[in-house]
Amino acid sequence: MTNNKKSLPVVLRHNNNNNSRSSSSRHRRRRRNFIILFGVSFIIILAVIINIAFLSNHNNNNKNLLQEQQQPQKHHSISAAKDHFSLNIANKNRQQDFMKSYHNPNINTNTIIAVVNNVNRNNAEEERKSKAVDADADAPPVVEKIKVILPQKEIEWIQRRDQQYIIEYMGSDNKNDKKNQIKNQKKARWNTKINFKNSTEVDSIYTEDNDGPWLDFVIAGHPKCGTTTLVANLAMIAPMKIKDFCVGEMSTLLGYVYRIWREKFPEILLGPQKYMLQPQSLSSSNSSNSTNNQNLNKNIELKGAKCPRFLGDPNIILKFGPRYPKTKIIFGIRHPVLWFTSFFNMGHVGDLYSKMKICPNMNLDGNGNDNNNDNNNKYYLDKNGKEQEKELCIDECRCGLPVCFHRARLHLPIARLGKTLLTELERQLIAPNDPDGGQHLINGRIKNPIFLYEQTQMFDKKITTKTNNNNNTNVDEDEDTNNSNNKEQNESNNNGISFWDSLAKFLGVSYIPNESYHSSKGKQHNKTLCTDYYDEFRSKMMEHSYNMSIWLEEYLLPIAEDPTRPDVVIHNVHEFRTIIQSYKDDPCQRLIRNSTNGEYILKSTIDVDNGWGPGIMTRIIGTGKVKACRGAYESTRRIDKKETKEEQKQNRRQQLQEIQNEMN
Repeated sequence: MTNNKKSLPVVLRHNNNNNSRSSSSRHRRRRRNFIILFGVSFIIILAVIINIAFLSNHNNNNKNLLQEQQQPQKHHSISAAKDHFSLNIANKNRQQDFMKSYHNPNINTNTIIAVVNNVNRNNAEEERKSKAVDADADAPPVVEKIKVILPQKEIEWIQRRDQQYIIEYMGSDNKNDKKNQIKNQKKARWNTKINFKNSTEVDSIYTEDNDGPWLDFVIAGHPKCGTTTLVANLAMIAPMKIKDFCVGEMSTLLGYVYRIWREKFPEILLGPQKYMLQPQSLSSSNSSNSTNNQNLNKNIELKGAKCPRFLGDPNIILKFGPRYPKTKIIFGIRHPVLWFTSFFNMGHVGDLYSKMKICPNMNLDGNGNDNNNDNNNKYYLDKNGKEQEKELCIDECRCGLPVCFHRARLHLPIARLGKTLLTELERQLIAPNDPDGGQHLINGRIKNPIFLYEQTQMFDKKITTKTNNNNNTNVDEDEDTNNSNNKEQNESNNNGISFWDSLAKFLGVSYIPNESYHSSKGKQHNKTLCTDYYDEFRSKMMEHSYNMSIWLEEYLLPIAEDPTRPDVVIHNVHEFRTIIQSYKDDPCQRLIRNSTNGEYILKSTIDVDNGWGPGIMTRIIGTGKVKACRGAYESTRRIDKKETKEEQKQNRRQQLQEIQNEMN
């Protein structure tokens, strides 16, 4: 009994092993059968799909063949279609002539064979011509090279100035070159204060572009007037980055234009290499002088930069112009209300009524500097002789933002250039109640050529023509003697050419590619000033807009029409006059000008929900409803930075605490 009991578990153990083996083998067989079945079904389904696709493709091809047979043959060009049509007519006529001659017993067989051979040769020649026309239509368009239409000396300077920049500004191992380099760098600095009220001092400033312009043009403003579109298209003739680049020293700007941008961003050279043409007259005329040719670039290109604050910041333009009078300045304008609306849509600028005060530094003098202290000094003496810290401003704007009410005076920086006489009556139109306008407006006497346009003129529908100018790449005559003739010719042709052709004439090139367009990034916000809350804000701005329209039409436009003043160019003067006359009207169509006091008031037909009746706008200015923004100072900026850092740390701690609480 004891032996049977001990052997029983062993038997059970063997039985269990056999059962487990049989079950595992069954699972393997089932899995193998399932895989085989799945593979076979997948192959069958795939074959069915391939057959359906093949049949549908075959049917589509048949349909396309039938449609092609039924429809007339399409060509890539109108001329190719005309040639094909004339070829078919000629073949039919030849076939009819052949059949007539074949059945005519009076004609010899050799004559018939000659006629057949002649017909075959003509058909082959015409087919070859039609194929060549279609091939030309399919080929990529040939880029027409841009010709430089400037005096010969200036073209030679443009080709030589890259090497000259290395000698004068970068120096070499030669001690004399290093001395000249330091000397030129000191001259390029603008820290020296200039008294623009003294004409002799301005005229005696050292000019650094006696041989030619170091910078051919500057897109100087105004912002929100198509400046990004300008730089994107002008980059095809002048290698530059499509960005704003505002610096306080010319040596820094030249370093980026001549060296840094070319090294870090070599793709900016593709545009000029594609479009700009090397003048043939230069290579032929200077072939005898091999030493001079070594310093000339093979590919001619212009130099330019974009700084929308260039025109509005007096510390830049009034120090740049006297030193570099040959650089051409390009700037645009638009209706001040529309211009400010575009700025308003760019980001969070707060309540606009909080930015109605002008920068207090403008009270020191028209240039924003203290008469007794240096420009870099952070303090000034007030009327009581006490030292006060200067407020940090961006042009006329306070509180560390470039958006403020007074920046919409777009005609003030233009008048500051000194292109007009700036008489007493004229100054009454240029912000007479502001510390930097009216009698306090500086006459910069800038000699640089300027090109002014209205923002809507950039997108006119006139066809841009690529002028050949008789294939001349230089002007042999003296520049000064032909300035008046060129001005008269430009004005006579200005009404019929596009904006880009007018700008090309100003810069001295045959044409400017204009395929690039950059819209404002603020359109997505869709903010507007056409509300009852901003009626009073617009009424104050419309007073400047009205004076701007009068000043442009009565004082600046006559200068642009004067043939003896080639330094002022306005695109399409007649169209420009019509556009600026609309600056007298409120674009929101809510305000109307009171002719007695010049104030813009609400129309009598408009009733604002303020309980005061129709024609009475809501008053915000002077009521204390909106406080002025807090000024920024160098001393408080450090404290503000510490406070912002602490706030950021606290926000991060709160976020981490909230995440931990959610996890728990």
